[in-house]
Amino acid sequence: MIRKALGIIFIVIGFIFASVSVSSHFREYSATRSIVVGFSDDPFIDVECINYHHCPCHLNFTLNSTCKDKHRHGRGIRVTNNLDETIKVEVDCSKGNFTTTFFLQPGESEVVLKRRGCRSSTFIVTAKWNGGSARIVKSCGCGHNEKC
Repeated sequence: MIRKALGIIFIVIGFIFASVSVSSHFREYSATRSIVVGFSDDPFIDVECINYHHCPCHLNFTLNSTCKDKHRHGRGIRVTNNLDETIKVEVDCSKGNFTTTFFLQPGESEVVLKRRGCRSSTFIVTAKWNGGSARIVKSCGCGHNEKC
């Protein structure tokens, strides 16, 4: 009787080992992480604050801005693409109805001036390229006659 019980136990253990295979198939792995990128002298996407006190006609404007605008002083940012590929850039004002989108080729820069609808001097720059993206928040302080 003990031999039969031991035989049944060994058979059950054998079925358990047979159903749980020793070999496994590692089919997929997924992970995410947050990182903080430090500032350097040579960033891949450079965002710098600019001040203007008159209409800078030589700048490459976005948002159909012209020198006929009455808004002749304030804040803005310059976005420079230091990557080796084209990037799509979207600039938002953190408070207000201000958004502009443009493409930058490698080595190109674009100046975006703060518009009247923007109630903050903080810009949110989102850059996307083949295989990556970046979100940069740039606070430029208060401009002429602005309250922070």
